[in-house]
Amino acid sequence: MELIPGLPDDVARECLIRLTYFSFAAASTTCKQWKEEIEAPQFRLWRRSHSLSQVLLVVAQARPAPARSPGCPKLPHAPSYHLAAFDPVVGSWWELPPPPGCPDGIPLFCQLAAAGTDLVLVGGIDPVTWEASGSVYVYSFVRGEWRHGADMPGVRRSFFTCASDGQGLVFVAGGHDGEKNALRSAMAYDVAANRWVPMPDMAEERDECKGVFSRGGFLVLGGYPTDAQGRFVRSAEEFDPATWQWRPATEDVLGSSPRTCTSSISNNGDEALYMCMDGDLLVGSALPDGMTRWRAAARLPTGVGACLAHVATWQGKVMVIGSARIGEPHVGYVLEANGTWERVEFQEGFSGHVQAGCLFEI
Repeated sequence: MELIPGLPDDVARECLIRLTYFSFAAASTTCKQWKEEIEAPQFRLWRRSHSLSQVLLVVAQARPAPARSPGCPKLPHAPSYHLAAFDPVVGSWWELPPPPGCPDGIPLFCQLAAAGTDLVLVGGIDPVTWEASGSVYVYSFVRGEWRHGADMPGVRRSFFTCASDGQGLVFVAGGHDGEKNALRSAMAYDVAANRWVPMPDMAEERDECKGVFSRGGFLVLGGYPTDAQGRFVRSAEEFDPATWQWRPATEDVLGSSPRTCTSSISNNGDEALYMCMDGDLLVGSALPDGMTRWRAAARLPTGVGACLAHVATWQGKVMVIGSARIGEPHVGYVLEANGTWERVEFQEGFSGHVQAGCLFEI
C-alpha cells in the first residue's frame, strides 16, 4: 500500500519529512504506515540530511510566584516547576503537559534527557513528601503523550547526573543517597526496552557531578566525595559504551561546579564542549591523546552574570539562560557568529528559574 495514494513512496517521504514536530502526533494517527515511518530512526536522519531538522529546548522551569494580597507578609515557599519548551528559531515558548501523577509540579532537581524523539524525565525530589524519587517518565514527541518508565533500581539518589547518547540510552551516574553519602554507582536506561542495565562503578565518588555525551562516550566531570562536601574535584571519568568500561579523563579546567558544561556538534561535524567559568564562555576541543584544550570563546553578557542557570548549544550556536541578579526574571542570550550576544526576550510565564534542560534536534 502506498504511503500517499498516487505518489511513489520516495516522493511521499519527501512530504512527510517536511512536517513540523507539532504535526507528528496527528500524522502518526493517520495510518499505521505513517506512524511506522515517523517513528523509524531513519526518519530523523532523513530530516537532518535534508537540513529540515527542528531544534527544541526543553527545560524544568519554575512557575511565577503567586501574587500576594496587600499587607500579606512575604513567606518563603517552595517553587513549583513545570516543563517548558522553547523553539529558538521562532522564539516562542509553550508548556508541555505534566507527567502522569504530578499534579503539584514535576519533581524538584529531576534530570532531563533527549533520547531520539523521546523526552526522559528521571528522578528528583517529590514536591509534596520531599523524598527522593526513582520515577521515570517518557514523553513521546511523535505520539504527544507520556508513559511511565521503569523506576531506577537500587538506592534512591539525589543530585545525580544523566545524559543520553541521543538515540535510545540514558546514562545515570553519581549523586548521593539518603544519608548524604556520595555515590560511585552508575546505570543505563534503555528507553525502547524500558529496562535498566547495570554499569560498573566509577573510580571516584561524585556528588553533584555533570555528565555529557561527547566523542561517543559518557563523560562525567567533577563532583565531590562524601568527605569533601562542596569541594569539587578536578578529575573526570569517561564511560565507553563499546567496551562497557570506564576510563580516566583529564579536564584541567575544572575546580568548581561543572553544571554548565554541555556538548555540541557543529554544522561541519566537529564536536566540542562548552562550559562557563569566571565570567567566560569556554570552548574545549579534543586532542589526540584524549585531553581537551580549552580556550575562552566570549565574555558572558552581564544580563546573566549573577545567576547563570543553563547553557544549550545547537548547530554552532550557544544560548545562555540566567538573570543579572538573583530573584529577577530569567532571560536568554544567543552567541552570534560575529562574537556578539543577542538578547532573547522570554514571554510572560516563561521567565522562571531553569533547573535542568536538554536539547532536541528533531
